[in-house]
Amino acid sequence: MDISTDAPPAGDGSAVPRPAGAGAARSPGPLNRAVSGGRIDRHPVPRAFARILRSAIPNAKEDKPLPVYGDGKNIRDWIHVLDHCAAIDAVLHRGREGAVYNIGGRCERQNIEIVRQILAIMGKGESLITYVKDRPGHDRRYAIDCSLIEKALGWHPSMNFEQGLRQTVEWYLQNENWIAEVKSGGYQNYYRTMYEEREKTLNRL
Repeated sequence: MDISTDAPPAGDGSAVPRPAGAGAARSPGPLNRAVSGGRIDRHPVPRAFARILRSAIPNAKEDKPLPVYGDGKNIRDWIHVLDHCAAIDAVLHRGREGAVYNIGGRCERQNIEIVRQILAIMGKGESLITYVKDRPGHDRRYAIDCSLIEKALGWHPSMNFEQGLRQTVEWYLQNENWIAEVKSGGYQNYYRTMYEEREKTLNRL
C-alpha cells in the first residue's frame, strides 16, 4: 500500500499522474492505495505529535507563548488515528484492486481554532497566543475528496473532533516524561530555529 501526502487522486478512484520522484515509498504488486488528506500526523488522539499540538499543549501548561503561523487561518483536515486505521483496514479487505481511496476526516479547522480549543480545555487565557511570521509557501488549506471510500466501502469517520482533541490534551498532561524526552535535543533546535529565531531563519532563505 502507498500512503501518500502529495497530489491527491481523483474522487472516482483513478490515479492522478505524479511528477517524477513524487510520492512515498511503495510496496510491490497491485495493491490498493490509501491516500491521506493533508499530513498523516494530524490525528487528534493520544500520542499525536502534529507541530501545533506539540507546541501548544506543553506551552500552555507552562503559561508560555503559543506560536501561531501568520494569521492562524491555515486550514487542515483532522482525523482520529483510529478512524484512519479503520479506513486503511477497509481498503485492505474490501477495496477494489488498483483503486485509489482518499482518506479524509471531513473535519476542516483553522489552526487558530485548534489553539483556542486547547486553551479552553486547559482553562488558559487566549493572551498566550503569539502570532509569528508565516513561512514562505505555507499551504493555506489542505482539502480532500473522500466520497469514494464512503460510498464504495461504507467507511465514515466516527470520532467527534472535540472528544478526540480533549483525549489528546489529557494524554499529554498525563505523560509529561514522554513529552520531555521527545522535546529534548533535536526538537529544541528545531523549535529555536522555527520560532525563537524565526526572523533570522527566514532572512537566510
